[in-house]
Amino acid sequence: MVYWGCVLYPTTSPAASHNPSPFQEALRRGQLLLPRCLACGHVFYPPKAHCPRCGSSALEWTRCSGRGRIYSYVINHRPLGATPGEAWDVMAVVELDEGPRILATVVGLDPDPAQVRVDMMVEVAFPGADGPATTLSFRSA
Repeated sequence: MVYWGCVLYPTTSPAASHNPSPFQEALRRGQLLLPRCLACGHVFYPPKAHCPRCGSSALEWTRCSGRGRIYSYVINHRPLGATPGEAWDVMAVVELDEGPRILATVVGLDPDPAQVRVDMMVEVAFPGADGPATTLSFRSA
């Protein structure tokens, strides 16, 4: 589960879903797609049926660069589902170049406050040979 504001959004595997969203399908292909309002141009996350800025239902899925900066972060000392000896992880609110802020894991960094900082540039990380992406992760750019 990913915490976003006061609501928990499940991060299920696209393979486990009978009707995966365009967002999940894009992650599987190694792309980051987010909804963009055709009326006002607002790109937003999490995906909804209506634009949170103007209320329009005229939306399209747009490919995002996957680049952004760390807006805020926390070093999670008890990762969800961790086994003994598993490393801590870094959770961050990433502000994408396109505007939306996304809660995600930052990979490839030691969970050390000396290595992570606000305004650090990051880019979306896809798992490559390890398997298809089902949740968002970012790495230092």
